[in-house]
Amino acid sequence: MKILTDSMMWLLVVMVLGAGACGDDGAQDDVDGDVSEEDTATDTAVANDTADADDAVHNDSTEPDALADTVAEDVDPTTDVVAGAACDEGTRVGKFEVGHWGFYSAITGEIANGVIPLTVLQEVASEGSCRLMQKTNPFCNPPCSAGELCDHDSTCIAYPTNLGAGDVTITGLAESVVLEPNAVDTYSTTDVPLPLFAPGAAIALSAAGGDGVTGFELSAFGVPDLVVPQDEIELARDTSLTLAWDAIPAAWRMTVAVNIDQHGNSPVTLICDVSESEVDGSITVPASLINQLLDFGVSGFASYDLQRVTTDAAELAPGCVELRVFSHATGRLKVAGHVACNADPDCPDGMTCQVAINTCVPE
Repeated sequence: MKILTDSMMWLLVVMVLGAGACGDDGAQDDVDGDVSEEDTATDTAVANDTADADDAVHNDSTEPDALADTVAEDVDPTTDVVAGAACDEGTRVGKFEVGHWGFYSAITGEIANGVIPLTVLQEVASEGSCRLMQKTNPFCNPPCSAGELCDHDSTCIAYPTNLGAGDVTITGLAESVVLEPNAVDTYSTTDVPLPLFAPGAAIALSAAGGDGVTGFELSAFGVPDLVVPQDEIELARDTSLTLAWDAIPAAWRMTVAVNIDQHGNSPVTLICDVSESEVDGSITVPASLINQLLDFGVSGFASYDLQRVTTDAAELAPGCVELRVFSHATGRLKVAGHVACNADPDCPDGMTCQVAINTCVPE
């Protein structure tokens, strides 16, 4: 059973970044992000397919003003460093996400008995705090047998399966939540309030333990909601790219993901991972890295996603398991010289829409 991750393109991107007790996170996450395509897929899955998990979620309602009372007494959300530990992408077998997605809140999670190699992005270039991370499909010859998949070292491994961790209790939210694993041992619900947490809230996750997973605990903090300008930004060759958000004078972790090749065979995502105290509400990607990103190809609708995030991680017998608490926002992006489309009327005269790649091409 494939590990479902993290959310809208964001979620493998975004869901895949950071440094901590389990090592430097390789990409997303992804921001991942841990910000990546797997995360985006997770977000869509959360919005469209949560019925089983919603039937198994139990909310302990609190008074509306109780949200502020969850803020940890020893944490000042405007000044304290609360980034937290994260898993290395190559060893992360599980992830639980507690997120604000702009217009709704969601909680998702799962643990497997191994890592799916396709979800481990490969670094192809880097400069400063930004990297180009490529999603590559491993190749094995002879091909792997049924129930196996190819690893990046060209060896066949058993396909990972999900493991139940028993009931998972999350406190420090507007409503405490208890999630039960569904039939395929994943956890998800959108039947929770918005806002789900207060900035600086001490959020604790406790798993009872189950098939192949002992009980464990993780903790992180609620983050301030993230706001980005809605002006459309142009990405162009030989030009640096500056992405901005509402600045908060604290060391919150920010993950930024830019994807301009939505339909590439081996798509590359630009991922930056920074502390807000270092960049003061914006980050500028150098033109040299933008040029390399363009060289890998352009297709579909360009996008950039940001997350303000805190994390925690624990080493279990199957591997590293991570908790991510975040606020997500999406900005408007276009690529100079590229016209995205859904149908022919979207294209200028003399061009037609190649729907398979959502791109206008000459007639």
